[in-house]
Amino acid sequence: MGQRPKFSIVIPTYNRRCLLQRALASVRNQTFRDYEVIVVDDGSSDGTWEYLCSLDPSVKALRQENRGPGPARNLGARHARGTYLAFLDSDDLWFPWTLATFSELASRHRAPSILSGKLVEFWEEAALEGIKAEPIAVDVFPDYLTSSRSRYFVGSGMMVVRRDIFLNSGGFDDGHLNSFSPGSSKIA
Repeated sequence: MGQRPKFSIVIPTYNRRCLLQRALASVRNQTFRDYEVIVVDDGSSDGTWEYLCSLDPSVKALRQENRGPGPARNLGARHARGTYLAFLDSDDLWFPWTLATFSELASRHRAPSILSGKLVEFWEEAALEGIKAEPIAVDVFPDYLTSSRSRYFVGSGMMVVRRDIFLNSGGFDDGHLNSFSPGSSKIA
């Protein structure tokens, strides 16, 4: 089965073939390369599954009937082999240094349970031109709930979490809370 990658990138998608292509391109552009990619098609009807089947086998494609993003992320996590799970929504993008930053922080802070990045919202990709990697600023908390005192928001697409911790917690709520929402963001 091979060596365990540091990151398993889990991308849930539903009827977002065009956006998924951009998300996958942002993964291919990472400077840090120790990862696997798992895309979960949540019952798309726009040719997403056919597109996934046409990709290089290094992208693990999974399919389920439409159940929502939480169950899609959970399915991907169950098939993941990485030490950390990195969730990337199919309408989001990563800067080329995103995984390198998470990797450096995980090493520097002795494999924390969860790491979160800074969210950059955008509506047009041109708005991202010229953004450069900044020095890493870190706030450390003894537990996730303590971070709420500092008014941090940690969404699924902004974090990496140790796979063992995630699976032991039961993962995301399997209820069909809402479908995939519009909008785009990029994680620093």
